[in-house]
Amino acid sequence: MRRLRLLPFPLTLLLGPVYWGLKLHLVCTPAGLPVTWALADPKIDERQVPAALIDNEPHLAADRPGLLILADKGYIAAELDRFLAARGISLLRPSYATAAPQGREKPCSRRCAS
Repeated sequence: MRRLRLLPFPLTLLLGPVYWGLKLHLVCTPAGLPVTWALADPKIDERQVPAALIDNEPHLAADRPGLLILADKGYIAAELDRFLAARGISLLRPSYATAAPQGREKPCSRRCAS
């Protein structure tokens, strides 16, 4: 099974008196090799970005059958799960401390090593 990591990073840029902010969504291999990325407006729901990445680059899923994406808690959404499942992609992320683990989710605590 191939694995990829999906990491959101906030990026900021200060140009004169105007503040510009972007969020970098990076998809990389477990070794850290970048596969694809997206710069998104921080006002956009980050759960929409993986769907847009897969739609814009469908070969990411087609070239990697049984793809497993590791992500953080910001990507918890039933709609995203259905979208990825329809394309044969599994999403592994920690669940909220108050939620029971479902499927491949793992509960997360402060003592979890990243």
